[in-house]
Amino acid sequence: MTRRNSLTTLGALSAGLVLAASMVVSAQQPPKAAPAANPEPAAEPEVTKTTIFDYRTELTLTDQQEHDIRQILTDLGRLLRVNQAKLTIINADIEDLVQKEGDLKVVKAKLQEEANLRADTRYADIEASRRINLILTPDQLARWKTIQMKARNDARPNRRRG
Repeated sequence: MTRRNSLTTLGALSAGLVLAASMVVSAQQPPKAAPAANPEPAAEPEVTKTTIFDYRTELTLTDQQEHDIRQILTDLGRLLRVNQAKLTIINADIEDLVQKEGDLKVVKAKLQEEANLRADTRYADIEASRRINLILTPDQLARWKTIQMKARNDARPNRRRG
């Protein structure tokens, strides 16, 4: 892999992890309070809902469920930040080894370390999702899966309409 390709890959992977971490952090933010009533009602732009907490009413989440979910996401967010820092260091090491034409066994070990950390991060995300699903009642889980499916379909740029 050329240095330019590896930097491009590094940038794309880092951006993905930063985006995931920011989504987790934004999921932890409490919903914003509604603005004070205006004497002149103006058409409000459509608000995009992005986290399970935005659907608190639709899902009828209890305070305890919300607390437990926030704790899971807080723990996941912490892990994502730590792993992102580790990946930054590992990738800098890899770039240094490549630039200095370091020992291929060391390069391979660093690449494996990077891959393992990415796998561990992805697994933690899946595990957190499953733990959240266990907190929800069967009815809430069914509604949440429907909401997620619709959001994914709406997010697809080339979706078919018909």
